[in-house]
Amino acid sequence: MIKNVKKLLIKAYSIRHNLDVNEFIDGYMIFLNNILNDIWQAIEWKKKGKRLIPLIRKDKFFRKEIRNKYIIKWIYSKHYIDSAIKQAYSIINS
Repeated sequence: MIKNVKKLLIKAYSIRHNLDVNEFIDGYMIFLNNILNDIWQAIEWKKKGKRLIPLIRKDKFFRKEIRNKYIIKWIYSKHYIDSAIKQAYSIINS
């Protein structure tokens, strides 16, 4: 028998809005593709034997440069740009 089990209460809400979600998703995808392109163009290729090894730029300065480039054009919350950058790096790394 399990003792001292805490109960977890989860609540879900539906909030009515008149926002165009498709416009948001389309905009996010455009920004994600542009960020992917920026990261891809910044890759330096190092030859190791017969193989080419990508050196993906991940420094804070480069990330901040990308963030600043797109944050001024983004009308929604800023954390979505941060999410797109994180997602772009995940895609490139895979």
